Amino acid sequence: ELKQLGFTSMSKLNDIMKGKGGKHGKSTPDDAESTARDGEAEAEGETAGAEKDAEKSEYDYLLGMNLWSLTHEKVEEIKKLRDQKKKELDELIRTTIETMWDRELAALSVALDEMDAQDEADERAAANATE
Repeated sequence: ELKQLGFTSMSKLNDIMKGKGGKHGKSTPDDAESTARDGEAEAEGETAGAEKDAEKSEYDYLLGMNLWSLTHEKVEEIKKLRDQKKKELDELIRTTIETMWDRELAALSVALDEMDAQDEADERAAANATE
């Protein structure tokens, strides 16, 4: 029933997380067709009982959800988080490698300057304490 309603099975989610879901974790129509063909081939080879057990275990992540996680507020919070992550991904995709490198070097330089200033302050405090 969950499959008919369009929910993603755990095996498809695992494939996406492993990078098998196409560019940037999104499945392509070719992936969907091959997955559908694979699913049809597997379905022919399995018995009805085993198929139901496999389907049930594929959607356990949904069936095992706590009811508090299904509140409207929680759904809205998750949607906001999803939108924020999409914006971050879009920004990363548009950013060149050189720009990323420059940002990381600038952040490293600032952190090293802060460490040097702290070391100097510690040395002065130690020198004043010994006097």
